Amino acid sequence: FSIANLGAIGYYYNASAMASDSAGDMLIAINAACCASANELLEESSDNSTGTTLLGNMAAPISSMTVDAAGNIYYAAGGAVYELPFSGGSYGATPVAVGSGYKDATGVSLDLAGNLYVTDSGNSILYEIPNEGSAKSPALNASDRFMGACGLIITSAAAADASRIR
Repeated sequence: FSIANLGAIGYYYNASAMASDSAGDMLIAINAACCASANELLEESSDNSTGTTLLGNMAAPISSMTVDAAGNIYYAAGGAVYELPFSGGSYGATPVAVGSGYKDATGVSLDLAGNLYVTDSGNSILYEIPNEGSAKSPALNASDRFMGACGLIITSAAAADASRIR
């Protein structure tokens, strides 16, 4: 996939988040606040072919997203976190809620072990959701000077030691 080809594929008015999968496909979230269109999640193929709408007419725009090694998309939208499962070569039609009790989930990221991290700026907490499916638990909170964070990137060093997340 070539960034130079993005303009040839299409225009992205008010793109609010981007991620790429292991095949090199770009996932682009569109925030409809500026336009007459709907909030959408688009996939642009790495072979530079026509894009596909994965989710359309979403109630809230996506603020952050990430993709795991299996191709599942995790995203924050409307203060909640969702997974769009990938199976059998295609994405599911219905997103699945991930965790609950967020006041304002704004960022998602995965570490190298596949653990999902969620920033909840409303509660000033960074949650960790282990990849084996156990319940979420706070990784950092306001007492760790974690207040009002909106985005999140996990590096390999941070994944090994949550005290190094900044």
